[in-house]
Amino acid sequence: MGNVQITQSNGALGGTPVTNDGVAAMVIGVASMTTLTLNTVYTFHSLADALSQGLSVDDEFAYQQIAEFYAEAPVGTELWVEFMINTVLFATMVDPAASHGAKELVDASNGVVRLLGIARVPDGSYTPTTNKVIDQDCITAATNAQTLAEDYFAKYTPIHVLIEARVVNTGTPVLVDATTLSKNKVSLVVGGSAAINDLDEGGASVGAALGRLSKNTVQRNIGAVEDGNVQIDGLGYIGASTVDALFNLGTLGTFPTNGYITLFKYAQKAGYYWSDDPTATANTDDYKSVASNRVINKATILTYATYVEKVNTDVLVDATGKLDAGVAKSLEGIIENAVNTAMAGEISNFQASIDPNQNVIAQNKINIVEKVTPKAYLKEIDVVLGFENPFS
Repeated sequence: MGNVQITQSNGALGGTPVTNDGVAAMVIGVASMTTLTLNTVYTFHSLADALSQGLSVDDEFAYQQIAEFYAEAPVGTELWVEFMINTVLFATMVDPAASHGAKELVDASNGVVRLLGIARVPDGSYTPTTNKVIDQDCITAATNAQTLAEDYFAKYTPIHVLIEARVVNTGTPVLVDATTLSKNKVSLVVGGSAAINDLDEGGASVGAALGRLSKNTVQRNIGAVEDGNVQIDGLGYIGASTVDALFNLGTLGTFPTNGYITLFKYAQKAGYYWSDDPTATANTDDYKSVASNRVINKATILTYATYVEKVNTDVLVDATGKLDAGVAKSLEGIIENAVNTAMAGEISNFQASIDPNQNVIAQNKINIVEKVTPKAYLKEIDVVLGFENPFS
């Protein structure tokens, strides 16, 4: 008896690698925790989940940072957290050689963390540097944070670090220019909610900033006004001053001009916004923004996941010993397909090119050039507005 049998195949289309764009982590320095344990890694998926695991409103600073994270990030967002004693300085929290802190936290996640924030309310005996606006510990920590981020980038598990830039003296003119620090995988966050400021005057709402980044696609600027105001209650503070007072004085722009992600205000707009997404590096650096870092980090993950499958694969060469043109096109195509699929809407264009004039037989390797064309940003809008008389 005649028949036609059809077997469904699978695997021809290829899967898109998981890039974990919004997975975040926080190291929070506190005096103690009500139930949860210091130097222990926790994973939360909502504020309710954190409370069910033992977080308490009595944990005050830790509770507020996590609550502000989930006021921005939707329920289900993965947040890795480690609480440390608040005598530990920021520089130690992000020290790659430290036993506890950022490295332990990111390692525990098996490399899925992409965004890392650090914040602390210092113990009562802590004396910050008061000859500068920002506590020097925050600035010093940027060096270790950069090293940490570079280490993870080399392992194809890139992260971007947000450091709480604690304001300790707004009365001094010495504000460290973050654009001179050459730390393009690190951002310094200035400004906090009334609740954060009550617990630590000069503290920053790092949780809120981290939550906004976590829910955003990688190319999105944390300061995009159309995404809505920062989800914090009450007045915003920078040190002892309200954001509104600094806005009215005309001095609020000093912080973003000097390379800080700053709680900001716009005329005729209710609420507060993040000023921009700078990293602690020069304005001429390709990675001067959080968005540019997140875009290249995602492209890096996709590139590794795509080409690691080709390691030790045999390839054809042509009659002259050059890489076969068809092979070159195929290798270009797989990464272009992976990136253009996974990053649709996040970049303007992506192109890979392989020069076939490579002696693969002798070198046992090929060189590939990848170019990402990013999206542009309307950071300033200049308008010429005037009258016109239609009579001519």
